[in-house]
Amino acid sequence: GYIKSDDNENEFEVTDVQHFGGFVLHIGRVTNGAIKLNGKYSTGVDYDNRRKIAVLNYGLREVLGSECNQKGSLVDADKTRFDFSHGKALTIDQIVKIENIVNDIIGQELDIFTEEIEYSSIITVKALRAMFGERYPKTVRVVSIGCKPSDALKAPNDNRWFKFSIELCGGTHLKNTKEAQKFIIISEDALSSGVRRMVAVTYDGAKQAILEANELEQEIDDALLVEGSKLVKECARLNDKFANAYIGYKRKHDLKKKMKKLNAKSLKFKQKASKSLSKNVKDSIKKVIDNLKSDTMFIVQKMDAQVDAKSLKEGIKIW
Repeated sequence: GYIKSDDNENEFEVTDVQHFGGFVLHIGRVTNGAIKLNGKYSTGVDYDNRRKIAVLNYGLREVLGSECNQKGSLVDADKTRFDFSHGKALTIDQIVKIENIVNDIIGQELDIFTEEIEYSSIITVKALRAMFGERYPKTVRVVSIGCKPSDALKAPNDNRWFKFSIELCGGTHLKNTKEAQKFIIISEDALSSGVRRMVAVTYDGAKQAILEANELEQEIDDALLVEGSKLVKECARLNDKFANAYIGYKRKHDLKKKMKKLNAKSLKFKQKASKSLSKNVKDSIKKVIDNLKSDTMFIVQKMDAQVDAKSLKEGIKIW
């Protein structure tokens, strides 16, 4: 976020906010002018960097069950990172289901509500998602999607609230799920024993992931039409690009099949080329042997520059 003077001549970029000793500490750097004591300033949130929605937690619970709990999270300008309890890697079908649930909620254009409620009261709502074991203040901030927290509080044991995302969160959220536009899971890995980490993107990040995946797929398709040494070079380049591609988990899973086909084609060419070179080396050495004179002291023979060590060894055995 930011802190600006009323005349807009002085600005402080806020990169972190911490609560300490009853005070709210804004951490960052001065980006324009200077921040002076007793000056008049206003605070604001950089919403372009806060395009997160509180439904990933909901999607995980729907697919993995109620025993899946949040263990931590981070949202920055580039991604959403979410840690959760689960004993094993998610399958591709589970990844797709979670992604579809979140995108379905985005498509429903649901309003997002925030209310401050006493912790002792909101904790009675069965559908509430929270980091249990954490210490919360007397009054907490409740974020819900598609329903008001106060409505859930009127009937805390009603199972219908499980159809909505209701959780404790002090972060800055969107006002409506449609603002996220698109949700794509990038990765899912083990963080520690019994804890997994999922990384996802929305908005511009999701658009970029789709664009990069489309471009990569086109390059792979083009490479599959190439033959010879050019194929080998393209295969090596695309293997590196594929390994570092920041694209959707599902899309990368699908493209892996095409990369496997490309690598197999490249390997087949290299094996055939190696066999041909080996034969040429043997034929060349045999020709030299056949033309040897009895008084020959040494031999200098120019070989194909592409000959590998294995082919040379095979040729030398002939002696």
